[in-house]
This record gives sequence, C-alpha cells and structure tokens, in this order.
Amino acid sequence: MMIKKIKTYLISGGIDEVISYALTYIRKVFYYKSETIFLYLEKGNIEIPKSSRDISFNIYNKSTELKKLNFDRIKTLSYKQWFEQGSQAIIGFYETKPVSFTWSHFNNYKIHSINDINLSNNKCWIGPTFVDKSMRGKGLNKAQIVYQLNNIPNCITYCLTSANSKNIASIKSFERLGFKKGLIITKNYGMFSKHNTKMSFKNNGNEIFKLQ
Repeated sequence: MMIKKIKTYLISGGIDEVISYALTYIRKVFYYKSETIFLYLEKGNIEIPKSSRDISFNIYNKSTELKKLNFDRIKTLSYKQWFEQGSQAIIGFYETKPVSFTWSHFNNYKIHSINDINLSNNKCWIGPTFVDKSMRGKGLNKAQIVYQLNNIPNCITYCLTSANSKNIASIKSFERLGFKKGLIITKNYGMFSKHNTKMSFKNNGNEIFKLQ
C-alpha cells in the first residue's frame, strides 16, 4: 500500500515532492520545527478575478462517482470518510484528464498532527488542494479556488485554510484572493525536541479559528 502511494506521488508530484515528504518524516523522528499558517476569507469582502484557463471543473459528492475516475492521487486521501461527513470534492479536468483537486469541508476538518478544526454552520474549510506536476505554473490552483468560492453555499460567511509557512507560493496565492492570516501554530517534533506548541493570533483569528 505504501509503495503504491509513493509511486502515485512520484508520478503526479515528481521526485522533489517525494523527497521532501520523506525528509520531513525522517526529521520528525529526531527534530523538526513546523510552522502552520491559518488563513481566512470573509465571504462578503471577496473580490474574485475571472479565470481564462481552458479547464473545466466538476463537483463530486459521492465516493462511488469519484472511484470511477482515473485519478490515483485523490484516492490516497480519506475521501470516503469526507464524503460521509458532507464534504465536496472539486476536480479540474484538462480535456478529459483529471489534473487538479480541492476540497470543501462543512462540518469538521482535522489538521494532521495539530488538531480538529471546529466548523460552525457559517464556515467552510478549503483543502487539501493539488495540481498535477504537468499543469503547474499556469494558474490552475487559483482557478480552481475561484470556482470553489463561487460554488459554496450562501450560508457560508468564512472560508478557512492553512499552509506550511515554507509554502510561500501557496500563501501568497490565497492572500491575492483576499485571504488574511488569522493564526500561526508552531510545533516541535522528535526525540530531541521539547514537543511544545505555540499559538499566535492575527487580525480576527482568535474569534474565527476554534480548535477542538
């Protein structure tokens, strides 16, 4: 199972992505400092740019529909559980080939190694997101987020997401869409660390991000 997952990551993400994941895993055994940036967007303040990408998007709500796709990368996720919880998958297609995805979570969402995010009825969690290595650098991730924001329920007031602080491109991409930093969590891992966690809130983050 692990070998299949590594192969899928290698084909869709490239060798650099696989090496990065492997090094992070090894470093977490000994010493690793992770900083996660949580961002939020108030729906009423959004300014969504138009997208001219030659890409089509579809929304999926059932695992039976998703299983029919030839898209191994999204199948490495907990998609069955997410669908049972009412989440949606947005998949981007280049012609007939699936090349990207993002997720909308409406009930709850767990950040690996951090905590569960408490989503009230007016909040939506965005992510994880992915773009195939063959389509990167073409604005596809921005295009799929734009499509996603245009298709969330009217009751949603805030859209939330997160990114590792080292993923500067992703953070800036969200900020260009109007997202603001609301919470920063710094966590230490490994046998040579103190295993402490620090939290600092920005803007209205202390009111918006509720951890379980």
